[in-house]
Amino acid sequence: MWFNFYQAKLREFIQDHGSNFCLVINGSSKNDDAFILPYKAVKSFFSPDMLDGSHRWVGSIRMHDEAIVISTGGRSKEFPGHDYHNAFRLLQDAPGPLPKEPDGAEFA
Repeated sequence: MWFNFYQAKLREFIQDHGSNFCLVINGSSKNDDAFILPYKAVKSFFSPDMLDGSHRWVGSIRMHDEAIVISTGGRSKEFPGHDYHNAFRLLQDAPGPLPKEPDGAEFA
């Protein structure tokens, strides 16, 4: 399971919500297979020294032990993700997703 988080987008979320939001790594659109990461708990993991040249954190989930791994420039770091796998309870009080921007089709 591969993922990336852009630093600029993360800054927007921090501006809007402080540390009170979750990063979600969704592994399937058909089955429950997601990692729900409360930003408060993982913010030190996503450190500036692990940003790639595009100002993003790039990583993967090692499924046999559910380790969340980010890497750049031949370096990597990881943390155990088993407490966050399908932890939808962490989203219980979260606001709904933002509505999609209109595509103009309603005016056709």
